Amino acid sequence: MKYTLIKFEQENCGPCQSVQAYLDNHEVNVKKVNPFEEPAIAGQFKISTLPTLILIDENGNEVKRSKGFNTNELDELVAMMQ
Repeated sequence: MKYTLIKFEQENCGPCQSVQAYLDNHEVNVKKVNPFEEPAIAGQFKISTLPTLILIDENGNEVKRSKGFNTNELDELVAMMQ
């Protein structure tokens, strides 16, 4: 199954940058969304914490969610993306 990883972030967010470095290290492509610039998308996914990563399937259904910089959860997301 093909998944898309959406990362809700803000440019000046330290944990967001740490998550991005982790994803770059694992060569994972993400769709980045700033919830302050795209509040409709943030509202659709009920974003309350940055960074939040959401893995969605090809039908747009949420498969997994990770908040903050949690390497165990990030490892699971990376494994699902490969």
